Amino acid sequence: MDFKFDGTIVGSKVTKVGTGVWTVTDYATLYEADQVTVNGGSLKLNSTSAPYTMTGKKTLTINQGGALTGRGLVQNVVLN
Repeated sequence: MDFKFDGTIVGSKVTKVGTGVWTVTDYATLYEADQVTVNGGSLKLNSTSAPYTMTGKKTLTINQGGALTGRGLVQNVVLN
């Protein structure tokens, strides 16, 4: 199942699972998350106007079976 979430996640670990696509268009959605992990499917970032990294200074982990797609600024990406 594909979904889109444009709220803000603060102080939580976020894990994307399943085969669907999670589209994030607001650059602040994941900025305050403690950790972001993609275990399956795709995390699609879609913000060309982000003034800072969309995932903050925390680690963004993409595990086997997961993918990072789209457009946006990220740092601290780990590919497993």
